[in-house]
Amino acid sequence: MREEGSSMRAYLLSLCQTNGVNPPEIALQFNGLHETIQTVMAGYGASLVSAHIVQEYVQANRLARVYVEANPMTHKIAICTRKAEIPNALTQKFIAVCKRDYA
Repeated sequence: MREEGSSMRAYLLSLCQTNGVNPPEIALQFNGLHETIQTVMAGYGASLVSAHIVQEYVQANRLARVYVEANPMTHKIAICTRKAEIPNALTQKFIAVCKRDYA
């Protein structure tokens, strides 16, 4: 289970409440996404994570995806730059990729 304050933890608990299901018993709790994914790959249960984050692990058959019928969850992403500064070429490319892949 992700740490308190995690949006995925809140989403999981909300799904449980909406569907009248008791929340899972928490055996292990992690403060980071990487640690959570590694623990699942080691065989210590399952976790609710973004499909985008684990895509490479699923494609490599290191993780299995379980489909959940629920309203899609969205996260807002903010791109912040200094007000009076023109972003350099690398930053502009990064912003373009974010807009392309996450818009």
